[in-house]
Amino acid sequence: MFEQIKIDINGSALLLILLAAVLIAYTVWIYRTTIPPSGRLKRNALSLIRASVLVGVLFLIFEPGVARFYKERELPVIPVLIDRSKSMSVRDSLGIRGERVIQFLNQAVWKELQENNELRFFQFADSVSVNSQPFDSIRFDGWTTDIAASLEHVRNRMNGKNFAAMILITDGQYNYGANPLSFAELSDVPVHTVGAGDIYEPKDIAIVQTLTNSVAYMNAKVPMDVLLSAGGFKGKAVTVQIMKNRKIIDSKIITAPDDQAIASAQFEITADEEGMLKYEITAVPLAGEMTTLNNTKSVYIRVLKSRMKIMLISGQPGPDQSMIYQNMISNP
Repeated sequence: MFEQIKIDINGSALLLILLAAVLIAYTVWIYRTTIPPSGRLKRNALSLIRASVLVGVLFLIFEPGVARFYKERELPVIPVLIDRSKSMSVRDSLGIRGERVIQFLNQAVWKELQENNELRFFQFADSVSVNSQPFDSIRFDGWTTDIAASLEHVRNRMNGKNFAAMILITDGQYNYGANPLSFAELSDVPVHTVGAGDIYEPKDIAIVQTLTNSVAYMNAKVPMDVLLSAGGFKGKAVTVQIMKNRKIIDSKIITAPDDQAIASAQFEITADEEGMLKYEITAVPLAGEMTTLNNTKSVYIRVLKSRMKIMLISGQPGPDQSMIYQNMISNP
Protein backbone atom coordinates (compact mmCIF):
# COMPACT_ATOMS: atom_id res chain seq x y z
CA MET A 1 0.00 0.00 0.00
CA PHE A 2 1.36 3.42 -0.98
CA GLU A 3 0.14 6.63 0.67
CA GLN A 4 0.57 10.16 -0.68
CA ILE A 5 -0.56 13.43 0.95
CA LYS A 6 -1.28 16.40 -1.27
CA ILE A 7 -2.27 19.97 -0.29
CA ASP A 8 -4.35 21.97 -2.78
CA ILE A 9 -5.45 25.63 -2.72
CA ASN A 10 -8.23 27.44 -4.53
CA GLY A 11 -6.14 29.79 -6.64
CA SER A 12 -2.64 30.40 -7.89
CA ALA A 13 0.21 29.21 -5.68
CA LEU A 14 2.46 31.90 -7.14
CA LEU A 15 -0.02 34.62 -6.17
CA LEU A 16 -0.19 33.18 -2.64
CA ILE A 17 3.62 33.31 -2.32
CA LEU A 18 3.82 36.89 -3.64
CA LEU A 19 1.10 38.11 -1.24
CA ALA A 20 2.72 36.30 1.68
CA ALA A 21 6.05 37.94 0.83
CA VAL A 22 4.37 41.37 0.72
CA LEU A 23 2.73 40.79 4.12
CA ILE A 24 6.01 39.67 5.67
CA ALA A 25 7.86 42.66 4.23
CA TYR A 26 5.11 45.02 5.40
CA THR A 27 5.26 43.56 8.93
CA VAL A 28 9.04 43.90 9.10
CA TRP A 29 8.80 47.48 7.83
CA ILE A 30 6.21 48.66 10.40
CA TYR A 31 8.15 47.10 13.26
CA ARG A 32 11.46 48.78 12.38
CA THR A 33 10.54 51.37 15.07
CA THR A 34 7.97 51.21 17.84
CA ILE A 35 6.36 53.66 20.23
CA PRO A 36 7.43 53.40 22.96
CA PRO A 37 10.84 52.17 21.74
CA SER A 38 11.46 48.43 22.21
CA GLY A 39 14.48 46.29 22.03
CA ARG A 40 15.46 44.49 18.84
CA LEU A 41 14.61 41.02 20.18
CA LYS A 42 11.10 42.11 21.17
CA ARG A 43 10.49 43.80 17.81
CA ASN A 44 11.62 40.68 15.95
CA ALA A 45 9.29 38.52 18.06
CA LEU A 46 6.32 40.83 17.43
CA SER A 47 7.13 40.89 13.69
CA LEU A 48 7.21 37.08 13.59
CA ILE A 49 3.88 36.76 15.44
CA ARG A 50 2.07 39.31 13.25
CA ALA A 51 3.57 37.96 10.02
CA SER A 52 2.50 34.40 10.99
CA VAL A 53 -1.06 35.51 11.73
CA LEU A 54 -1.36 37.50 8.48
CA VAL A 55 0.09 34.72 6.34
CA GLY A 56 -2.17 32.19 8.08
CA VAL A 57 -5.28 34.30 7.36
CA LEU A 58 -4.13 34.71 3.77
CA PHE A 59 -3.65 30.95 3.46
CA LEU A 60 -7.20 30.33 4.73
CA ILE A 61 -8.57 32.83 2.19
CA PHE A 62 -7.17 30.57 -0.54
CA GLU A 63 -9.31 27.64 0.87
CA PRO A 64 -6.61 25.00 1.35
CA GLY A 65 -7.49 21.30 1.20
CA VAL A 66 -5.58 18.19 2.20
CA ALA A 67 -5.97 15.00 0.11
CA ARG A 68 -4.62 11.58 1.01
CA PHE A 69 -4.04 9.09 -1.82
CA TYR A 70 -3.74 5.34 -1.35
CA LYS A 71 -2.34 3.05 -3.99
CA GLU A 72 -2.99 -0.64 -3.55
CA ARG A 73 -2.46 -3.44 -6.05
CA GLU A 74 -5.59 -5.52 -6.65
CA LEU A 75 -5.00 -8.86 -8.37
CA PRO A 76 -7.23 -9.80 -11.32
CA VAL A 77 -10.03 -12.12 -10.19
CA ILE A 78 -10.57 -15.26 -12.29
CA PRO A 79 -13.43 -17.58 -11.28
CA VAL A 80 -13.01 -21.25 -12.19
CA LEU A 81 -16.27 -23.19 -12.74
CA ILE A 82 -16.10 -26.98 -12.36
CA ASP A 83 -18.89 -29.10 -13.86
CA ARG A 84 -19.99 -31.69 -11.28
CA SER A 85 -22.87 -33.17 -13.29
CA LYS A 86 -23.47 -36.89 -13.66
CA SER A 87 -22.03 -36.95 -17.17
CA MET A 88 -18.62 -36.11 -15.67
CA SER A 89 -18.58 -39.54 -14.02
CA VAL A 90 -18.78 -41.27 -17.40
CA ARG A 91 -15.88 -43.38 -18.64
CA ASP A 92 -14.88 -42.67 -22.23
CA SER A 93 -11.88 -43.73 -24.30
CA LEU A 94 -9.59 -41.53 -22.15
CA GLY A 95 -10.87 -42.70 -18.77
CA ILE A 96 -13.36 -41.33 -16.23
CA ARG A 97 -13.89 -37.64 -16.93
CA GLY A 98 -14.24 -36.51 -13.32
CA GLU A 99 -11.04 -38.25 -12.24
CA ARG A 100 -9.10 -36.58 -15.06
CA VAL A 101 -10.52 -33.20 -14.06
CA ILE A 102 -9.38 -33.67 -10.44
CA GLN A 103 -5.91 -34.66 -11.65
CA PHE A 104 -5.83 -31.53 -13.80
CA LEU A 105 -6.90 -29.30 -10.89
CA ASN A 106 -4.10 -30.69 -8.72
CA GLN A 107 -1.38 -29.76 -11.22
CA ALA A 108 1.23 -27.11 -10.44
CA VAL A 109 -0.02 -24.82 -13.23
CA TRP A 110 -2.75 -23.52 -10.91
CA LYS A 111 -0.24 -22.40 -8.28
CA GLU A 112 1.69 -20.58 -10.99
CA LEU A 113 -1.51 -18.89 -12.15
CA GLN A 114 -2.28 -17.79 -8.58
CA GLU A 115 0.98 -15.87 -8.30
CA ASN A 116 -0.44 -12.99 -10.35
CA ASN A 117 -4.18 -13.69 -10.16
CA GLU A 118 -6.83 -14.38 -7.56
CA LEU A 119 -8.54 -17.66 -8.44
CA ARG A 120 -11.99 -18.44 -7.05
CA PHE A 121 -13.26 -21.98 -7.53
CA PHE A 122 -16.94 -22.87 -7.99
CA GLN A 123 -18.72 -26.11 -8.78
CA PHE A 124 -22.02 -26.30 -10.60
CA ALA A 125 -24.75 -28.56 -11.95
CA ASP A 126 -28.32 -27.33 -11.44
CA SER A 127 -26.99 -24.64 -9.04
CA VAL A 128 -23.67 -23.00 -8.18
CA SER A 129 -21.71 -23.31 -4.93
CA VAL A 130 -18.29 -22.15 -3.77
CA ASN A 131 -15.75 -24.96 -3.80
CA SER A 132 -14.09 -24.64 -0.39
CA GLN A 133 -13.02 -28.28 0.01
CA PRO A 134 -10.11 -30.19 -1.55
CA PHE A 135 -10.72 -31.07 -5.20
CA ASP A 136 -10.67 -34.78 -4.37
CA SER A 137 -13.94 -34.32 -2.45
CA ILE A 138 -15.94 -33.14 -5.49
CA ARG A 139 -18.88 -35.46 -6.16
CA PHE A 140 -19.99 -35.68 -9.78
CA ASP A 141 -23.64 -36.49 -9.13
CA GLY A 142 -25.71 -33.57 -10.47
CA TRP A 143 -28.64 -34.63 -12.65
CA THR A 144 -29.28 -31.21 -14.20
CA THR A 145 -26.62 -29.15 -15.99
CA ASP A 146 -27.36 -25.46 -16.64
CA ILE A 147 -24.07 -24.01 -17.91
CA ALA A 148 -25.46 -20.65 -19.08
CA ALA A 149 -27.20 -19.86 -15.77
CA SER A 150 -24.10 -20.91 -13.82
CA LEU A 151 -21.90 -18.56 -15.85
CA GLU A 152 -24.40 -15.73 -15.35
CA HIS A 153 -24.59 -16.39 -11.58
CA VAL A 154 -20.81 -16.25 -11.15
CA ARG A 155 -20.60 -13.17 -13.39
CA ASN A 156 -23.03 -11.32 -11.11
CA ARG A 157 -20.97 -12.28 -8.06
CA MET A 158 -17.95 -10.56 -9.61
CA ASN A 159 -19.58 -7.11 -9.71
CA GLY A 160 -17.27 -4.47 -8.22
CA LYS A 161 -14.20 -6.69 -8.46
CA ASN A 162 -11.23 -6.64 -10.82
CA PHE A 163 -12.92 -9.26 -12.97
CA ALA A 164 -10.52 -10.46 -15.68
CA ALA A 165 -11.75 -13.75 -17.17
CA MET A 166 -13.61 -17.00 -16.51
CA ILE A 167 -12.39 -20.58 -16.79
CA LEU A 168 -15.02 -23.25 -17.49
CA ILE A 169 -14.14 -26.92 -16.96
CA THR A 170 -16.89 -29.10 -18.45
CA ASP A 171 -17.73 -31.83 -20.93
CA GLY A 172 -20.07 -29.36 -22.62
CA GLN A 173 -23.21 -31.42 -22.12
CA TYR A 174 -26.06 -29.31 -20.76
CA ASN A 175 -29.66 -30.49 -20.41
CA TYR A 176 -31.29 -27.37 -19.04
CA GLY A 177 -31.30 -23.65 -19.70
CA ALA A 178 -30.04 -21.54 -22.59
CA ASN A 179 -27.17 -22.28 -24.94
CA PRO A 180 -23.97 -21.24 -23.09
CA LEU A 181 -22.48 -20.03 -26.38
CA SER A 182 -24.89 -17.09 -26.27
CA PHE A 183 -23.50 -16.01 -22.89
CA ALA A 184 -19.90 -16.41 -24.04
CA GLU A 185 -20.50 -14.31 -27.16
CA LEU A 186 -22.02 -11.44 -25.14
CA SER A 187 -19.68 -11.68 -22.15
CA ASP A 188 -17.56 -8.61 -21.31
CA VAL A 189 -14.68 -10.89 -20.25
CA PRO A 190 -13.21 -13.89 -22.07
CA VAL A 191 -14.54 -17.33 -21.18
CA HIS A 192 -11.76 -19.94 -21.44
CA THR A 193 -13.06 -23.51 -21.76
CA VAL A 194 -11.21 -26.63 -20.66
CA GLY A 195 -12.86 -29.64 -22.28
CA ALA A 196 -13.34 -32.84 -20.29
CA GLY A 197 -13.97 -35.86 -22.44
CA ASP A 198 -13.20 -37.47 -25.75
CA ILE A 199 -13.19 -35.20 -28.81
CA TYR A 200 -15.06 -37.86 -30.81
CA GLU A 201 -18.81 -38.39 -30.66
CA PRO A 202 -19.40 -41.08 -28.03
CA LYS A 203 -21.61 -44.06 -28.69
CA ASP A 204 -24.57 -43.43 -26.50
CA ILE A 205 -28.34 -43.91 -26.53
CA ALA A 206 -30.29 -41.54 -24.33
CA ILE A 207 -33.96 -40.94 -23.57
CA VAL A 208 -34.11 -37.19 -24.13
CA GLN A 209 -37.75 -36.48 -23.25
CA THR A 210 -41.12 -38.15 -22.72
CA LEU A 211 -44.36 -36.38 -23.63
CA THR A 212 -47.64 -37.59 -22.19
CA ASN A 213 -50.68 -36.49 -20.21
CA SER A 214 -50.25 -35.93 -16.50
CA VAL A 215 -53.92 -36.90 -15.85
CA ALA A 216 -55.93 -39.71 -17.40
CA TYR A 217 -59.14 -41.68 -16.70
CA MET A 218 -59.77 -45.34 -16.13
CA ASN A 219 -59.66 -47.49 -19.31
CA ALA A 220 -58.78 -44.45 -21.44
CA LYS A 221 -56.06 -44.54 -24.09
CA VAL A 222 -53.12 -42.32 -23.12
CA PRO A 223 -50.70 -41.17 -25.88
CA MET A 224 -46.99 -41.17 -25.04
CA ASP A 225 -44.23 -39.77 -27.25
CA VAL A 226 -40.66 -40.82 -26.47
CA LEU A 227 -37.77 -38.74 -27.87
CA LEU A 228 -34.29 -40.28 -27.94
CA SER A 229 -30.83 -39.70 -29.35
CA ALA A 230 -28.45 -42.43 -30.46
CA GLY A 231 -25.04 -40.96 -31.21
CA GLY A 232 -22.69 -43.37 -32.96
CA PHE A 233 -25.43 -45.91 -33.81
CA LYS A 234 -26.81 -44.45 -37.03
CA GLY A 235 -29.09 -46.95 -38.79
CA LYS A 236 -29.05 -49.47 -35.92
CA ALA A 237 -32.29 -50.95 -34.54
CA VAL A 238 -33.14 -49.63 -31.08
CA THR A 239 -35.81 -51.24 -28.92
CA VAL A 240 -37.87 -48.89 -26.74
CA GLN A 241 -39.89 -50.45 -23.94
CA ILE A 242 -42.55 -49.17 -21.56
CA MET A 243 -42.71 -50.95 -18.21
CA LYS A 244 -45.11 -50.81 -15.29
CA ASN A 245 -44.44 -52.69 -12.08
CA ARG A 246 -41.34 -54.16 -13.78
CA LYS A 247 -43.45 -55.72 -16.54
CA ILE A 248 -43.21 -54.75 -20.20
CA ILE A 249 -46.58 -53.43 -21.37
CA ASP A 250 -45.46 -52.22 -24.82
CA SER A 251 -42.36 -52.01 -26.99
CA LYS A 252 -41.32 -50.73 -30.39
CA ILE A 253 -38.25 -50.96 -32.59
CA ILE A 254 -37.04 -47.75 -34.21
CA THR A 255 -34.07 -46.90 -36.40
CA ALA A 256 -31.34 -44.89 -34.72
CA PRO A 257 -31.10 -41.38 -36.22
CA ASP A 258 -28.03 -39.45 -37.38
CA ASP A 259 -25.66 -38.12 -34.75
CA GLN A 260 -27.10 -35.03 -33.00
CA ALA A 261 -30.56 -35.88 -34.39
CA ILE A 262 -33.63 -36.93 -32.38
CA ALA A 263 -35.87 -39.92 -33.10
CA SER A 264 -39.42 -40.38 -31.86
CA ALA A 265 -41.39 -43.45 -30.79
CA GLN A 266 -45.17 -43.09 -30.34
CA PHE A 267 -47.08 -45.29 -27.92
CA GLU A 268 -50.63 -45.55 -26.71
CA ILE A 269 -51.12 -47.14 -23.31
CA THR A 270 -54.27 -48.01 -21.41
CA ALA A 271 -54.84 -46.60 -17.94
CA ASP A 272 -56.07 -49.80 -16.33
CA GLU A 273 -56.01 -48.86 -12.64
CA GLU A 274 -56.77 -45.86 -10.48
CA GLY A 275 -54.14 -43.80 -8.66
CA MET A 276 -50.67 -42.39 -9.35
CA LEU A 277 -49.03 -44.79 -11.80
CA LYS A 278 -45.32 -44.95 -12.55
CA TYR A 279 -44.11 -45.93 -16.01
CA GLU A 280 -40.47 -46.58 -16.91
CA ILE A 281 -39.39 -45.92 -20.48
CA THR A 282 -36.20 -47.75 -21.45
CA ALA A 283 -34.07 -47.87 -24.56
CA VAL A 284 -32.50 -51.33 -24.53
CA PRO A 285 -28.69 -50.83 -24.41
CA LEU A 286 -26.54 -51.71 -27.42
CA ALA A 287 -23.03 -53.07 -27.32
CA GLY A 288 -20.35 -50.40 -27.03
CA GLU A 289 -22.46 -47.73 -25.31
CA MET A 290 -20.51 -45.19 -23.30
CA THR A 291 -23.06 -45.35 -20.48
CA THR A 292 -26.50 -46.79 -19.80
CA LEU A 293 -27.37 -44.34 -17.03
CA ASN A 294 -29.40 -42.20 -19.46
CA ASN A 295 -31.26 -45.09 -21.13
CA THR A 296 -34.21 -44.91 -18.74
CA LYS A 297 -36.69 -42.23 -17.70
CA SER A 298 -39.71 -42.44 -15.41
CA VAL A 299 -43.04 -40.68 -15.88
CA TYR A 300 -46.03 -40.48 -13.57
CA ILE A 301 -49.67 -40.36 -14.65
CA ARG A 302 -52.52 -39.65 -12.28
CA VAL A 303 -55.43 -41.92 -13.20
CA LEU A 304 -58.92 -40.90 -12.04
CA LYS A 305 -61.88 -43.24 -11.81
CA SER A 306 -64.08 -41.26 -14.19
CA ARG A 307 -64.94 -37.78 -15.30
CA MET A 308 -67.25 -35.88 -12.98
CA LYS A 309 -70.34 -34.30 -14.43
CA ILE A 310 -70.89 -30.91 -12.84
CA MET A 311 -73.79 -28.56 -13.38
CA LEU A 312 -73.17 -24.93 -12.59
CA ILE A 313 -76.35 -23.00 -11.76
CA SER A 314 -76.40 -19.27 -11.14
CA GLY A 315 -78.98 -16.50 -11.01
CA GLN A 316 -77.10 -14.59 -13.71
CA PRO A 317 -73.72 -14.73 -15.45
CA GLY A 318 -70.85 -12.94 -13.72
CA PRO A 319 -67.10 -12.97 -13.16
CA ASP A 320 -67.37 -15.39 -10.21
CA GLN A 321 -69.18 -17.98 -12.29
CA SER A 322 -66.71 -17.51 -15.14
CA MET A 323 -63.76 -18.09 -12.80
CA ILE A 324 -65.30 -21.31 -11.42
CA TYR A 325 -66.01 -22.57 -14.92
CA GLN A 326 -62.48 -21.81 -16.16
CA ASN A 327 -60.95 -23.57 -13.12
CA MET A 328 -63.02 -26.67 -13.73
CA ILE A 329 -62.14 -27.03 -17.40
CA SER A 330 -58.45 -26.24 -16.85
CA ASN A 331 -58.05 -28.66 -13.92
CA PRO A 332 -60.14 -31.75 -14.82
